[in-house]
Amino acid sequence: PKRLDAPGGVTFGYEDEVLLMVPVTLPADLAKSGDLKIDADVSWLVCKTECVKGKAKLAITLPVSTSPGKPAHRELFDTWRARLPVAADSPAAAAALAKVAQPAAASGASGTRPSQLDVEWKQAPKKVEWFPVATRAVGIDEVDLRHEGKTTRIAFKPTVYKPDGVPEGRVDSVLVFEGADGKRVGVSVPITVPLAE
Repeated sequence: PKRLDAPGGVTFGYEDEVLLMVPVTLPADLAKSGDLKIDADVSWLVCKTECVKGKAKLAITLPVSTSPGKPAHRELFDTWRARLPVAADSPAAAAALAKVAQPAAASGASGTRPSQLDVEWKQAPKKVEWFPVATRAVGIDEVDLRHEGKTTRIAFKPTVYKPDGVPEGRVDSVLVFEGADGKRVGVSVPITVPLAE
C-alpha cells in the first residue's frame, strides 16, 4: 500500500492497479466432476480528485476435476504474489531487519494506552512507512513515525472498540521500507493492543 493524502484525511491504498487474492474454501461434499459456480459481491472506492464508489456482482463457473488443471493466469498471480508483504523471518525481511520490538504500553485508560513499535535496521533504508490494518474493532490514531539512520520509532494510540474482535489482542500491520536499490518491501508486523485490564 501507499499513503494517500486526501481532503479530509489520510488513507492507505494502491495506485494504478491491484490484484486482490481471496481464498476460496470448497465444500467437503463437492462432486468430483461437473461444474462449480462461484459468486462474489464486490465493492471498491476509486479516487483521483474525487472518490467514486463502485460495486458489482460477479460469477464464474469452473470445471471440477480431481487432477490439477493448467492455471490460465499463473504469471499474473505470481507477479502479484511477489508484491505481498512477507513475514518478518523471511529472507527478504531478515536481510534488512535487525530487530522489531513493541515495548510494554504506557499506563492509561484501558483500551486506549499509547503504544510504540521500535525497529532496528541492518542497513539504513531510504524510506520507511507503516500501515496498520483497519478494522471495526480497533482504531489506530496519532501515528508518529520517526526514522533516522538505522532506527525507526513508531508511536501510535490504539483504541479498542470491540475487544471480542481482536483475537489475542493482536492487530495486523505492514511495515514498508525502500532499500538502496529503490525496491519497496512490505513486512507483516502484528502489533499488540491493550484490552480490558
